[in-house]
Amino acid sequence: MRIIDRVVEVLRNRGFRIRIVRDDSVKADLNRLRTKVWIIPGDYFPWWSNPLGMIEELELNDINALFIVSERPYVISDYIVNNLSRARYWFNKELNIRVYAINIDRLEEDLEDGINLAITNFYREASNVV
Repeated sequence: MRIIDRVVEVLRNRGFRIRIVRDDSVKADLNRLRTKVWIIPGDYFPWWSNPLGMIEELELNDINALFIVSERPYVISDYIVNNLSRARYWFNKELNIRVYAINIDRLEEDLEDGINLAITNFYREASNVV
């Protein structure tokens, strides 16, 4: 089973509605909680010099939680969070987003933990109560 299929299965089992499936990413919703799972193949990683370019390329404007799936997710997550901070300070671009690191070797367990943290952090968005 491909990694993307395993990600979709975990999200569906948690009640997420799958919006978009691409070769390297999945966008899914749980009520108003919007998430994206980005799978980074091997050692590939685009090092953005412009934080706004990163936000546009990763389509971060409309999501609350970004899950980074990689062999070294903490390095990449730190880089993305740092770029989000730069976007806030340099360009006054404020995004309500949290970044979660998912180790590809422990995909199901780490993704479950990340989903639990995202639901805890965005409980208003994840709730179906108005």
